[in-house]
Amino acid sequence: MCLLPTLTSCAISYIPLIVYTFRKSRRKDYEKDAAPPSHQHQVFPVTSNEDLIDQHLLPAPSNDPKDPLNWPMALKVFVLIQVSLVSSLAGINAAMINPAYVPMAKELHISTIRASYQTTIVIVLAGAAPFLWVPLSNKYGRRPVLLGTTLLGFVSILGSAYAKTYNQLLAARVFNGLFPAAFALGPAVVVDMFFVHQRGRAMGVFTVTTVNGGHIAPLLGGPVGQYLGCRWCFKLGAICDGVMFAVILFCLPETFKSVFVDGLQIGDRRPDTPLRGNQFVLPIIRLAMEPSVVFLALYYATQYGFASDLPAVTVASIFSKEFKLDTLQIGLGYGGALFIGGSLGELAAGLVLDAVVKAKMRKTVNFQPEIRLRAIWHGELLVPAGFDL
Repeated sequence: MCLLPTLTSCAISYIPLIVYTFRKSRRKDYEKDAAPPSHQHQVFPVTSNEDLIDQHLLPAPSNDPKDPLNWPMALKVFVLIQVSLVSSLAGINAAMINPAYVPMAKELHISTIRASYQTTIVIVLAGAAPFLWVPLSNKYGRRPVLLGTTLLGFVSILGSAYAKTYNQLLAARVFNGLFPAAFALGPAVVVDMFFVHQRGRAMGVFTVTTVNGGHIAPLLGGPVGQYLGCRWCFKLGAICDGVMFAVILFCLPETFKSVFVDGLQIGDRRPDTPLRGNQFVLPIIRLAMEPSVVFLALYYATQYGFASDLPAVTVASIFSKEFKLDTLQIGLGYGGALFIGGSLGELAAGLVLDAVVKAKMRKTVNFQPEIRLRAIWHGELLVPAGFDL
């Protein structure tokens, strides 16, 4: 059972390294005859002198105080926390019910395996939903999409709580799987507000919060399912969605704004163009034609799928049959392990990534984004080792 995840994750992990090596050799050949990079596209090394960094801010801020790049740092952090918490609701909505598969199966007169399918539906649709919400947010802004989808999450998870049949539950979970727009819009909000040299820390906050939403969910779902019943796993998710909807309704400003200087629009933010159907399809086609993007997506999907998604739909059945654990014990054992491991993993990844980037930038001012691929190996060693153990 452990052999397939181990071999698959190992095989896919070599692909990004091959892509990186190929691109690095191509870049060296090109740079031999290429002119030095212009000032506009040059990324300067990170130093301890913040004044030096401020002289070369990327992207260049405008003179408009309403430009999110010019917002006070306290406001940027406040917005980042809101979006991160809303994004974490994706995992909470999907996984809080996982420890309670056994009592849910008894109540709906289905098997435990079949009970897990409602979580699978949420996971699949949550992966497809960004291709719908990102184009809409690029046209109408981040705030309307986040408000609308959070309201959709509240209604659909509440509908799941009061579903009387298994088919009704599946229908409600379909809509619940479509709601987590913040999962995809979080990085876009980071780009809207933060300069290049600030985005690493901001993305670290967003990623840790988002990933641990699914890890905290079983810790909540275990005791809730044990003492209040499996339907309260959905009701508690609805309460979380409702609270965050109220917070962002009153506190979340729009980050995707037009910036004008002397009557001219600066940058490509908020283009005034009509929304067309190809805007939902062309990005998928373009990304699918980039091997470096496809291979990295496969790597992430393999690692995260085997390490997080696969346990989400199998642990309850395995733990109850093999170890005779009840709902509370399943939630604590499953959620606690993922929360501790996920937190330590994100911390280690950040430290390793920063060390790799800083080491490279001490040698050259021409930063190559693919240099970050060198940081994948600690995860590639730990994930298969965890399965084998």
